[in-house]
Amino acid sequence: TNTVFQQEVSQLCDAQLPSSECNGGTLPGIYMHQWQAVVTLPGPCDSWTFSYGSCCRNGATNVPSTGESYYWESVLNSQTEPCNTSPVITAPPIPYVCAGSLVSYNLGAYEPDGHTLSYSFIPAMTNGAGGTVVYAAGYSGAVPITGTVTATIDPATGQITFNTSTIGNYVVAILIEEYNAAGDLVGSIVHDIQFEVIACPGNNNPDPPATGITNFSGTGTQTGLNQVQVCEGDNFCFDVTFSDPDGDSVYLSSNIDSVLSGATFTLSWNATGDECTANICWTALPGSPAFTSFSVLAEDNACPIKGFFGFPVEIIIVSSTWAGFDEIMCLGQGVQLNGTGGSSFNWSVISGDPISIPGNFSCNPCQDPIANPSVTTVYEVISNLSGGCVNVDTVTVNVVPDFTYSVSQSSASTCLFDPVQIDVTTLPTGAFTYNWTPATFLNDPTIANPVANITSPGSFVHYVDITSPDGCVKTDSVTINIANSVSPVFIITAQDSSICGTSTQLFATLDSSLVSAGISDDFESGTIDPLTWSSVSNGTLGVACGTNGGSAAALHFDSSTGDRSATTVPINTAPCTTIDFCLFIGNSGSGGAPCENADLNEDVVLEYSVDGGLTWVLIQTFLQSDWDALNAWQCFSIPIPAAALTGSTMFRWIQPNYSACTGCDNWSLDDVQVTCAFTSTFNYSWTGQGLSSSTDQNPFATPITSNYYVMTVTDVSSGCEFTDSILIDVYCPPCSPPLPTYQDVTCAGSCDGYIAAAAVGSDGPPWIYTWTDVATGATLGTITTSNSTDTLSNLCAGSYRITVTDTVGCARDTIVTLSEPDPMSITPSNDSTICINGTATIAAAASGGNGGPYLLNWTGLVGNGPHNVTPASDQCYSVTATDILGCTSEIDSVCITLNPPLTAIASQNDTICAGDDAEISVSGSGGIGAPYVYEWVDIMGAPISSGTPITVTPAANATEYIAIVTDGCETPPAYDTVTIYFYPDPEPIINSDIVDGCYPINVLFTNASAPGTSALCSWNFGNGVIDNTCNPGIVTYDYPGSYDVSLTITSPEGCVGDTTMPAYINVYDYPVANFAFGPQPTNILEPEITFTNQSSMDAVNFSWEFGFMGSVGTSLEENPIMIFPDGDSGTYPVELVVTNSDGCQDSITWNVVIDGIFSFYVPNAFSPNGDGHNDEFFVKGGYIDDDNFELRIFDRWGGMMFFADSYTQSWDGTVQGGSVLAKPDVYVWRISTIDAITGERIELRGHVTLLK
Repeated sequence: TNTVFQQEVSQLCDAQLPSSECNGGTLPGIYMHQWQAVVTLPGPCDSWTFSYGSCCRNGATNVPSTGESYYWESVLNSQTEPCNTSPVITAPPIPYVCAGSLVSYNLGAYEPDGHTLSYSFIPAMTNGAGGTVVYAAGYSGAVPITGTVTATIDPATGQITFNTSTIGNYVVAILIEEYNAAGDLVGSIVHDIQFEVIACPGNNNPDPPATGITNFSGTGTQTGLNQVQVCEGDNFCFDVTFSDPDGDSVYLSSNIDSVLSGATFTLSWNATGDECTANICWTALPGSPAFTSFSVLAEDNACPIKGFFGFPVEIIIVSSTWAGFDEIMCLGQGVQLNGTGGSSFNWSVISGDPISIPGNFSCNPCQDPIANPSVTTVYEVISNLSGGCVNVDTVTVNVVPDFTYSVSQSSASTCLFDPVQIDVTTLPTGAFTYNWTPATFLNDPTIANPVANITSPGSFVHYVDITSPDGCVKTDSVTINIANSVSPVFIITAQDSSICGTSTQLFATLDSSLVSAGISDDFESGTIDPLTWSSVSNGTLGVACGTNGGSAAALHFDSSTGDRSATTVPINTAPCTTIDFCLFIGNSGSGGAPCENADLNEDVVLEYSVDGGLTWVLIQTFLQSDWDALNAWQCFSIPIPAAALTGSTMFRWIQPNYSACTGCDNWSLDDVQVTCAFTSTFNYSWTGQGLSSSTDQNPFATPITSNYYVMTVTDVSSGCEFTDSILIDVYCPPCSPPLPTYQDVTCAGSCDGYIAAAAVGSDGPPWIYTWTDVATGATLGTITTSNSTDTLSNLCAGSYRITVTDTVGCARDTIVTLSEPDPMSITPSNDSTICINGTATIAAAASGGNGGPYLLNWTGLVGNGPHNVTPASDQCYSVTATDILGCTSEIDSVCITLNPPLTAIASQNDTICAGDDAEISVSGSGGIGAPYVYEWVDIMGAPISSGTPITVTPAANATEYIAIVTDGCETPPAYDTVTIYFYPDPEPIINSDIVDGCYPINVLFTNASAPGTSALCSWNFGNGVIDNTCNPGIVTYDYPGSYDVSLTITSPEGCVGDTTMPAYINVYDYPVANFAFGPQPTNILEPEITFTNQSSMDAVNFSWEFGFMGSVGTSLEENPIMIFPDGDSGTYPVELVVTNSDGCQDSITWNVVIDGIFSFYVPNAFSPNGDGHNDEFFVKGGYIDDDNFELRIFDRWGGMMFFADSYTQSWDGTVQGGSVLAKPDVYVWRISTIDAITGERIELRGHVTLLK
């Protein structure tokens, strides 16, 4: 809903507002719109983002593009704070500032929930979440304004400071984050504003307080130029002074009322007005946030641009123990104390009435006791608060005399405009003060007897605070029910109001001048009627949108600014029913201006107000789309809501939203009528002498004497009444009234009075005596007698008229009033309730009648009393009083009620596992009521414990616990018993298929416990394995050792049994096989090897296999000797298997290496003649490494004749493998190789002779 439409908020002085751009001028102008809506969050999410965006931003100095959209968002972390209220900002949103002046601008934000706020600059957003605007060079979200002082923001106070000489407007976006006391982020809002920097020569901003806050006083501490620290309960006062360097007047304002509850902000000025001081005082209340701040805004009266300077003040609040404000207590009434700052509070008395619990102090230690001291008392409270200021505080309860009072009202239910007299009577009397709330409809809310004249229907409660001169305050209320109708007003007249011995007719006529005539206007008068309309905004008489039925004119609305509305004068709508009118809204078929088409949401609404136009309530919305569907005048008859039927109701037709242009979104109103008249039926009731009828509207009256005739008229439909009277004077001169003598009534309510009347005058005897009861008008007797005196006896108290008529018909009367003493009253002591076997004191005091001494007559008791009584059951004691003349009072009584007997209801018997705890409890009822005292004993009466519930650990099955309930009164105790039984103990049994073996072993465990006793099982197999199944299956033991096995079973009832089998599983280790042998290395020349056992000491049996599968031999000796084959070198595996005493075996295999011998053979001569004998020179041998073999043969001159890299190659005598045979000669050979056994490099040289 658009709650504020196009309201101008240009930051100009009042004189220059007409020159703003909003009004066609040149100075910067700003419109404000405000929307609100109710959003029901649809799901269980823990965080919500509320956002709004649209196109387009205006061009700005730091954000020059006009195509940028604007986007704002607010975040609510509903899981952290589900009912959080966002921060409220009080500063103007588009501040105007002067170029070249230091700007100190404070947002004036406050947090209604008391949370901590944090401020920071962020980039202005566009195009939805995450998008940011494009800043001009040199500007950014963090630096939105540059100049001699670049824009900064204080993260704690939101104070923005800058100084720029560049004229323009600057977009500034501020993120305001909200944290609770735990430091959790509650939510955030984005405040996107613009600063208008304007040339305003000759004006400077007000000077800030150069020394900060001054004249500091109080129990707080000033900790900085603009910072104060206080403890809860502390107070401070200080001054903040601003002056204007240009001599302009300075005005100060602050958001302190929203930040510091109960603070005062008082202003004073110097003689010239250019210096202003704010005196600020506050007392820190419990529960205040640990940190808060408020701002003081100084403004001058420069024009057109006002200079300003914002000054933040930081308040640090440290928790303290606080006992609250001092109290004034009416004696005997009690007062609620409340300690804060801590979780445990211990109270004591410094002076005054000592604490007696529960006599004058409800509880201790506790946070919020009720104190009821008999004298003024100073209490001290000490809490367990740590880390705060103090944990001790005092509070004074000032005890002042009590008083009684009564509140009465002339009527509990009445009608509109009928005054109701309210009266408060106090005892004792004195200079009491009164404060009635609400003050609405009261002629004076500060007196004891205000008159309520209520002009709206409904039920109205008015509360009154009655304060005695001593400060004792009591509160009460009255409820007045107002029918939705006004009382009829009638005028009473008579045919003749002065008669003698004749009749006259009485007339009751409805006063139509006091009935609302309603309103009616067809707008054809040529002017707007001020008797019908209190205001018409932007409406003129004409036919721009036509008229209803073709009449001469309608009320047509058109404007570019301001409201489009028509508001009636206040009307007494009590006797009214409907509002009738015709309406036309420009639509798609009505053409353009001056009856242009209204767009979506540019509807017309009808509202009413019952408070003179301060607030308006919607009756109905008339949608513009209805005229798109039907392009014609539409007429309505709208029922008036019940709440609008008052003595002063205004109606308003208004178009809340429309385009800011002339000839746009037009509408017209015609033929408005609100017609009102009484339509009720009336009942009439007349009282007076000689009426022809008491229920006719216009009866005849035949009075004997002058007489007031009283008429009451009742509106049958509403029950509202009107009462008035008229005097009919019976005047028959010249005779005199009779002379009476009389005797008053002796006792109140008795009828032993008499009156004797003597006739006066010469026109008699005889005389006619007529006796009339003045109150009822009844004739008590008429007598014609010659006696000059007549007497009427046995009269009750009251007024009696004696009329004496003489012989010429002249009648005169005398009224005699017989009085009676005040009724005897007896004031017994209050009814009371006592405990069985208790004693109550009853008494009574008499007053009134003919005075004392009084005799009190008690039923069943002797003497005036007081009496102490101890009834066996509820009993009332009746009493009467007799005064000095024997007059007896009405019976009254004092009733003594016995509290019911105490009852004790213990918790049900329970069954537990042996050794477990059981919680038992008892609840008491009856007697004097809670708190009860609970004691527990065993069957022998020995004390066990006190309180409820208690925890017991029975030592045996079927243990009985007896609960005893008392109430601290005489009431006999009540008893009940709880018995605790044991479930059978489960007995776990462990079984397994094996219990020992060489590791690893696999053991199959089974639970052999009795069936049905193992609802839950827990095995501990001792090897680190835990199993919670009842039949765990196979468990592997990987390591040698003795293992304890435990089984814990839990029965279906929850009882636990366990067993441990010590060393139940035995897992054996293996011996470690090892041996040494030698010699190694060896060769075929030394094949005998000695073997030495080096196995672990637990090895007792030895089995040797030499060679593969014992191919060389076997042995059972511990240290055998074996001779390996001497003809074959090679590697022979030798395996040793050892066995320990537990039968566990281990084996090891080592390789015995029998090396061969490196051997080398070459001939010393050969004959390569092709005869097949000794034709080649070659190498023979053993253990030659062929991979590392080289043979070179040289002649005597060193020429290489042959080369081979394998000893399998041979020289056939040719030169370098060619076809030329070398000549016979002696040749040198050189062989380089490696011993394949030792790896040793072998270098050999020799000679060979080549023969023919």
